[in-house]
Amino acid sequence: MSTTLIKRLLAAEVRPAMGCTEAAAAALAGAIAGQTGTVTDPAQVKHIRLRVDAGTFKNGNSVLVPNCGGERGLTIAVCVGIMMGVKLDPADVDLQILLNVRSEDLERAKAVLSRLEVVIVKEWNGFRIEVEVEADHTVFVTLDEYHENVISVTLDGTPQAVPEADRPDSDHSYRDEVGRMTLADMVALAKTIDHDDREFIRSGLAMNRLCWESGMKRSTGVGNHLRWLMNSNVFEQGDPGLGAEMRVAAAADGRMGGSPQRAMSSGGSGNQGFVAIVVPAHIGVCWGIDPLRIDEAVTLSHILNVYCHVHIGELSSMCGCAVAAGIGAAAGVAYLQTDDVAVVDAAVRTLIGMIGGVVCDGAHEGCALKVAASAQLSSQAALLAIDGYMPSTNGIGAMTATEAIRNMGEVAHASVAVIDATVLQIVQRRGAERRCC
Repeated sequence: MSTTLIKRLLAAEVRPAMGCTEAAAAALAGAIAGQTGTVTDPAQVKHIRLRVDAGTFKNGNSVLVPNCGGERGLTIAVCVGIMMGVKLDPADVDLQILLNVRSEDLERAKAVLSRLEVVIVKEWNGFRIEVEVEADHTVFVTLDEYHENVISVTLDGTPQAVPEADRPDSDHSYRDEVGRMTLADMVALAKTIDHDDREFIRSGLAMNRLCWESGMKRSTGVGNHLRWLMNSNVFEQGDPGLGAEMRVAAAADGRMGGSPQRAMSSGGSGNQGFVAIVVPAHIGVCWGIDPLRIDEAVTLSHILNVYCHVHIGELSSMCGCAVAAGIGAAAGVAYLQTDDVAVVDAAVRTLIGMIGGVVCDGAHEGCALKVAASAQLSSQAALLAIDGYMPSTNGIGAMTATEAIRNMGEVAHASVAVIDATVLQIVQRRGAERRCC
């Protein structure tokens, strides 16, 4: 098994991110446009056009944006990016860009919001953001397929070099290889990590620990309520699954609530990173598992999360936090206890039977509920499998985990247009109702 494959996967899929990934991507595209067009003053800006696919709009429309004073959505994110871009080192224009927002950037962004036009391109299948800024010059920036994949920059119609930054290689061919793997192949791949990989995996847990510690300070959050229930002995305090649930919920509370805390993502999502990393790592520590095996369990969790995205889509009708990252976590928890691939396989299929098909209705504070459910159920699915439970092969179930995931992918691809359109209709109707009140 090639060690290059796991390094490429970890480098591209497991990355620090600030805030909702779609909002960060909009800010990234805006910043490149602002840099390229040398936009320094709101008075320069005549018009901004933000074109996005339906899934990106759904995911980024309602979320609180870090360091933006309680403002929500892609609109403020792209405007902040435009107005702060010229002052940034190109190397800082990545998914952590919202770390750098200052009060003057926010005020200048608000000044150009009225000149922003948002277009949802329903014909686009998969992630795509286009930002056009008409100022002293006209700049056009396109991100496609992945959140940091800048495919073109033009200035007054002339192609420009894409600014260099610490962004992953645009070559995602490793996904094709992962998408063809059996579960046994994925387990074997997780075992190939070296010392540097292990240090990187552990740094992700440390980063996400800061997220849940920060989120726990939010008195109204899901994580804080779970902690109160545990401390009141309503729930059993010693349950590792509940401990993981509380931690990932608190982390998501903070991230969806606009916390200026970086998260280690998985598969392009910080919330998925919370589930994929924290669940097997926390449970492994509670069970007294060798740290080296915990590293491999977390790695397997990331691999399964990527496998799911290959088959259900990057921006799916299904909730990646609950389903894809939950599948990874279930596999990781089962792996903590056994090398028997059949048990790991049963854990994945059991989790699919529990929550396969949970709908994604965008990024918002309620994501903490789905993240919490995913953490608890993924640990239960693993425990059931360890205890010998064999899930049904009815419905979208199958004889193998990989076949069940592919079946789930068929459902996701067949339903994405209808589900996204319906969710968008509800979201836009609610927005119109709020403006009328």
